[in-house]
Amino acid sequence: MTGTDRPAPSLEFQLFRRRLHERCGFDLGAYKTEQMERRTRQWMGRRGIATMAALMRLLERDERARSDFLDYLTINTSQFFRDPATWEALRSQVLPELLAAFGRLRIWSAGCSIGAEPYTLAILLHEMGQAGRHRITASDIDEEALARARAGEYHELHLVNVPDALRRRYFRRTPSGSWRIEPSIAAEVRLLRHDLLRDPYPTAQHLILCRHVLIYLTAEAQAQVVRGLSQALTAGGVLVVGGPEQIGGPSAYGLERLGHSLYRRHAAPV
Repeated sequence: MTGTDRPAPSLEFQLFRRRLHERCGFDLGAYKTEQMERRTRQWMGRRGIATMAALMRLLERDERARSDFLDYLTINTSQFFRDPATWEALRSQVLPELLAAFGRLRIWSAGCSIGAEPYTLAILLHEMGQAGRHRITASDIDEEALARARAGEYHELHLVNVPDALRRRYFRRTPSGSWRIEPSIAAEVRLLRHDLLRDPYPTAQHLILCRHVLIYLTAEAQAQVVRGLSQALTAGGVLVVGGPEQIGGPSAYGLERLGHSLYRRHAAPV
């Protein structure tokens, strides 16, 4: 996992962060302050907003602006088959081993953003002859991102890693030029809102993907989330994190490293 924060937030950002929590219910305290302040000021610059007090007034009165701001702040960017090497490891190693050990799988895509990750997983299982046999749950803190996931409509840029054959099988071009996921794939994913820092975790999962989420959290919040994810796995289950999010000292969380970004829950807790 990544290291601790370096600079302290400005006094202006500290006040804004407190008011955002009080008035909008969104707590930035567990996120890296340097990154959050930088992205806040970037969003302000794009909107021509001079002060964080003016930003707070906008967010209080304008629901659409608030949703757009939180979406930008929490980095809701996603692609199908993002990090192709990870998906190849899932296809060739992880999923065959889990299928052999457990049969029907319980899978959780935590921090799923706009749904590309869980839909990629459903596509992969279809390609492995496993259509409709497994329970895939996908969650995110951002309701706007979940709404986009439920709509299942994606820009060309979201599909840059999708081979042509899979694009023809699992997507349909819309009149507007976007791509819509096949209903058979969408039906295999259960979408719900979940806050990794506040809400109870599911249990007895065989596979959890939580990628490109930890990197934006403080070291304390990272430890909290990794501990929760490990406890959510059944013995022998696998956790997948993002490329920059290697877990230091995985045995402290009951995990062993399988490979780059891959960790298995110990057969017996440590």
